[in-house]
Amino acid sequence: MPGVDLVELGLERLDLATPSQAPDEPTIETPVARMHDTIRIRDVDPLSVDLPLAIKSLVEQTSAPVPRSAQSVLRRLSKWAKAPQQSTVSETLNRVSALLLAEGFDASLQPPADGRVEWADGQFTLAVGLAFRPLLVDLVARWTMADAPTSIFHHLADHVTRNQAHVAVAYAAGCLAATAPQIRSLAMRYFAPTSECLAELAVSGDSLHLLVVAYRLLRRMPEAASHGAWDWASPLTELMGREHPSLVRLLACECLCLARALADQARSQLVGSLQLDPQLVASTRAWLVHGMQTFDSRAVGLTVQTNRINVERRLWLAEPDAPHPWVTESQLSACVACVGGVLLHAHSPGAVGGLVMTPTVARNIHGMALATSRSEPVLLLGAAGSGKTALVEWLAQRTGNDLVAVHVSSNMDAKVLLGNY
Repeated sequence: MPGVDLVELGLERLDLATPSQAPDEPTIETPVARMHDTIRIRDVDPLSVDLPLAIKSLVEQTSAPVPRSAQSVLRRLSKWAKAPQQSTVSETLNRVSALLLAEGFDASLQPPADGRVEWADGQFTLAVGLAFRPLLVDLVARWTMADAPTSIFHHLADHVTRNQAHVAVAYAAGCLAATAPQIRSLAMRYFAPTSECLAELAVSGDSLHLLVVAYRLLRRMPEAASHGAWDWASPLTELMGREHPSLVRLLACECLCLARALADQARSQLVGSLQLDPQLVASTRAWLVHGMQTFDSRAVGLTVQTNRINVERRLWLAEPDAPHPWVTESQLSACVACVGGVLLHAHSPGAVGGLVMTPTVARNIHGMALATSRSEPVLLLGAAGSGKTALVEWLAQRTGNDLVAVHVSSNMDAKVLLGNY
């Protein structure tokens, strides 16, 4: 996304105008931290989001059409926002989580007449994600809960089939991952126990609609192609057969190219083997590529604009004396931990000690958490005994992750690090 700072999109609590650190304190090098001299971001606390104001802002400011399944949910949220209660915050967050899925759920019920899901679709999903951006990781994590069929999906309809839920999640993840890569691991957590991929559903369902949803998911989240239980090749190869319409065959081929990570030359050869109308191939390819670029451009612009407005309205800022109910850590999903003001996907989050939360320690933990949420590399620099290892151990314990320590010396080479087979 050229021309837009990643920090400007994130707006998590990272004060880039910090004083210089003492020589014996560890410093952090990440793609985010390297922007220290370019922009200053004010504090944003995910546990201090003004939920009633965020709901009112969503209702009043969004210009995107409201999906049919979301209308009753929005009415309930608006009613709660007028008389909010702390005891019902968790149920309110469940409803907001359901809103993220409404657009994809409606599309699974009534696909467009021509079968296509236009790249312009997804604007309502983006609007919901932007209004509650500091809590977005928790909202997506709620899809993965064991009771999600009753706590989340039942807000959309009395009965939601497993396949409809899969399509709705894939649709929402494909939209949100454009500007919120931190949700990708949680989206894959939802799909982890599933054995049927979207391509298999496309064989027995609305092929065009599901193939476009699958294409967008594979473009946004390449890791979906390596899902251990998903077989992309067999159903996509079946859909490429001559008995299917030309557009279905071409979209299945494009999805297979993404699933196999084929280079341009290999892709051209595979598409050519279908012997389709060259004009259809060119126009469809242009539609896919141009549509994605247009969606990204709109999503980035809307994200930057909405983030600035929400910060100016103090929608996401900590207000100790504010009367509105706040989200507490106990109300977060079981697989989410708040680390240094950043929500992270955690396996078994829990309170840990061992560190004194000085301003420097808190700042470094936040920088590590911010980079970790986006799967970015982190380099800790500091003198011996300055606390580099302690920070990493604390973060691993806080998120319930196993820590693998590799002691590097001048005698190590690639074979030692990667293995010798």
